[in-house]
Order: sequence, then C-alpha cells, then structure tokens
Amino acid sequence: MCRDVTFFRSTFACVTLCVSLASLSRGDEPAAQDLADEILAAARGELPNVPVPTLGGLQYWNDTQIIGGWRIQQNVLTGHYRLLDDNERRQAWGVQSVCQHRLDAACESGDAKPVTGEVVIVLHGLGSGRWAMHSLVKHLRESGFTVVDVGYSTTSGTVADHAETLAKIVRSFDEAEKLHFVAHSLGNLVTRRYFADLAAATKDRRTRDRIGRMVMLAPPNHGSERAKFWAESKLFVNTLGPTVKEMGPDWKELEATLATPPGEFGIIAGGLGNQSGFNLTIDGDDDGTLSVEETRLDGASDFVVISCTHSLLVYHDDVLQYTTRFLRHGRFQAEEP
Repeated sequence: MCRDVTFFRSTFACVTLCVSLASLSRGDEPAAQDLADEILAAARGELPNVPVPTLGGLQYWNDTQIIGGWRIQQNVLTGHYRLLDDNERRQAWGVQSVCQHRLDAACESGDAKPVTGEVVIVLHGLGSGRWAMHSLVKHLRESGFTVVDVGYSTTSGTVADHAETLAKIVRSFDEAEKLHFVAHSLGNLVTRRYFADLAAATKDRRTRDRIGRMVMLAPPNHGSERAKFWAESKLFVNTLGPTVKEMGPDWKELEATLATPPGEFGIIAGGLGNQSGFNLTIDGDDDGTLSVEETRLDGASDFVVISCTHSLLVYHDDVLQYTTRFLRHGRFQAEEP
C-alpha cells in the first residue's frame, strides 16, 4: 500500500509538472508562485477537487474520522481517502494527510465543530449503510440528542476490522462527556468487539469511563442459524463478506472476542410473540432473520419484542420511542404510576 501511494503521488506530481510545462510552451504564462503551488500540492498528493455531491459512502467506504458532520473516509477497494462535508460533498481526496489537512482547516474556521456533551453513536447492520439508520438518527436528533452515524463497509472486513474502524472514529470525540451506542444487527457485534478491545487497552481509561448506555436492535448475540445456512453458499459469502462465517460456523471463535457492554444496555428484538415467528425455518419466535433467543444477552437491563421484521425494525415507531426512552432513563417503557 505504501509503495502504491508513493507511486501514485510521484506519478501525479510528474503529470502536473508536464502539464504545467506544456502550458508554458503554449504561452499561457501562469504566475510563478501559482505554478510552484500546483507542483508542491501535487507532490503532497493533493488532487484537483470540485465539491461535488456524493451518496455519502455506500458499501465500499469506511469512515475513519468524524467531526461535526465532516468525515474522512477510506475506499476499501482502492485505499484512497476522501473528505466529505456535512452535506455529503467531497471537499478533498487522495492521501489521508491531504484530507486531514483540509479537515483541520474546517475545524479552525468553525465549519466543523467537535461534538460535546452526551453523544449517541449509531451503527448500521450487515449489507446496509448509514442511509438505513436515517429515521432513527432523525428521531434522536429531534429528541435533543447529539448523534454520530457511523458508516463502514460491512461486506469487506471482519468484525475485528470494523471494531478497529470504530475505535478510530471514537478517538475523534475527545470533548464528549458521555458516549452512548445504538446498533442494529451486525453493528452490535462490532460494538461488543470494540468494548473488548477497549477493556484491553490499558492506556485508554478515560474512554472507558465515558461509556454510557447502549440499545441493541436485533443483535445476533448468540450467532445466527441463518448465517450458518448462508455460509454454505460461496455466492452468499462473496456477496455478504467474511462476517457471515463469523456469525455462523465460526461463531465460537468470534464470541470469545466479544465483551458485554460495560454500561446499562437494553435489547429490542423482532418477532410475532408466538412460537412460529415470521420464518417457519427458524425455531421459535423470530424476525425473519434471527430468533428471539439469539438476541438475548445476560446482563441486559431491559428486553422487549416488537412485532416487526429484522430489517424494518430500525423504522418502527415503537423502536424509535423505546430507544429514546432507554437512552434517557435506562428502560424501554414508562413506569406505571
């Protein structure tokens, strides 16, 4: 990767120099300082950029740093970075240092402001992206929470890889007083692996002390029988990525690396409240993808089953209300008078 980046930067610098020299030969006569600035920028890996709108990163981008809605992302296919502003427009791209420099400038100008106070970190599930959590994020913000919605390429890494990405992002929140988490499906395992890594990091006591509450939405806390089925197909594995095997046949190995959330946590599962659920091929009540029993985890402060399927759980009105209430009070439903 280092050799590729070096080659990329060197090549671009040479191309820029050649273009500039060609311009001189045509008599365009750019100012000497402008020409020098262009050459130096190219040598640093800065690429010409137009602040074009983007989709915010779908399946092939990992967020690596988020400040005030601005986010540095890395492409899992090419390895290059880009910086998006809080309107999902690309403000810089190329090597990481270039994007970091531009983000630092946005922080200094006040365009990107670090989060403070209590922050809710939201993670989506397998095969989706930040777009899937839009309704929940919108509801939380309208309820007065400061929310950071994290995007990661669920199909292009292991749970450990995604937890490492999450750790990089959380390091951006030095000014936050409390860190709450809301995760859907695979995002719960990523968060639990992050908690395990955090517990092992002896030098990161301050972050551990700031961990608050967590709401788990349809978490595969005991792996997934459906994932075992999917893992038998190369097509599913190649499409959905290595986490399919981790949640399925390799569950015992993954489970040993996960931690129980250190703070209060509640679980919202999907199901029909009967013994058949939405999917007749899954034993017991289920949401069409996970059984209710697969979502349970010892130590939960509260547990509730919503009549809803796995993917649609994040849009359900009751889920939005329960999530807000748990983050504030540590329970899903209001106490009886």
